[in-house]
Amino acid sequence: MNRIVRGCGLLVVVGLVRALAGEAPAPPPAKGSVMLTVKESAGLRRFGYPASARVQIPRGAVTEVGRFRLVNDREAAVPAQFTVAGKHRDGSIEWLDVDFSASLTPWQSQTFFLDY
Repeated sequence: MNRIVRGCGLLVVVGLVRALAGEAPAPPPAKGSVMLTVKESAGLRRFGYPASARVQIPRGAVTEVGRFRLVNDREAAVPAQFTVAGKHRDGSIEWLDVDFSASLTPWQSQTFFLDY
């Protein structure tokens, strides 16, 4: 799944990069990651510019918003706000809004990972 979110000269591309990894007997919490690529598309330098994306989460993967974290490509934590935008019938999170800041030079791209 790839999705592009446009807004004010920034593009956020959302793609599923790691599938669910379940361990056998009892259903443990699933682990996954979604890649978010932010690209400056207006030729401007941006410092701490707001970026946001809506991400679809597989059924049954996460039930609590506290299970998410956003990291950069060096696996350093990135401050972010997570808001549940919709739930599956089983009560797990289906849609998650992710709001964070990105600092980019003109035409630069940065990759972030939403881990759960």
